[in-house]
Amino acid sequence: MGSQRRRRTDPTAWLLAVILFSCGGSEPPPEPTPPPPAGPTWPEGACLAVDGLPLFEADIDRIGTWIALIKPADTQPALRRQALTHTLLERAVLASRYAAEREATRSTALELLARLATDPTAPEGIESGTVSGTWDDLGLVVWGETRELETDSWSGPFEDAGRWLLLRRTDHTPGIAPGADLYQVELISLPFVPSDFSRADVEATIDDALLTVIDPAFGDLVPAHWRLRMNGPE
Repeated sequence: MGSQRRRRTDPTAWLLAVILFSCGGSEPPPEPTPPPPAGPTWPEGACLAVDGLPLFEADIDRIGTWIALIKPADTQPALRRQALTHTLLERAVLASRYAAEREATRSTALELLARLATDPTAPEGIESGTVSGTWDDLGLVVWGETRELETDSWSGPFEDAGRWLLLRRTDHTPGIAPGADLYQVELISLPFVPSDFSRADVEATIDDALLTVIDPAFGDLVPAHWRLRMNGPE
């Protein structure tokens, strides 16, 4: 019989076959799934955000303590809900929308406060006046901030919706309950929204804002119609 000729094996192909066999198949392993992108990092104590501007639990509860003086029977969730819907959500919407103007006006308020320390008379061209009454007359923010002031000294700046305030308490008459206390206050108002900004403009700005829930416990306190208006989770 004639000798048979043996086929010569390519050593490179043989090595590749061994490697593929040891890996359990002929296809390369799948690429690892990349981790999801990290979300925003919120400062400690932030529970909600409006257009990226955080709202803090401490601020909500501080305003809630003022409301508790007026409505002592209300529960903490009810007080927090009212602090948000009566004051903080609207304030945050305008603060976020007019962020640059807000900071510039705050600087002006601080300069004015330093001037008032030596001359307590408000300069010409500045919106100022004297207001008196209960919280219903003064507004919750003016009434609440005034409670913590010494008499006859200018203080601030305090933020209300769309404006900074400088306040000087000139008189206090205790009521039959803390929520009925009467105050007389000199007030300087420094708006940072446009001079022709109307209530309709405020409402339109709220409708265009984005609510972010950081702490679900506080998100549940925001009424559904507010969450719907601010494009937040229902």
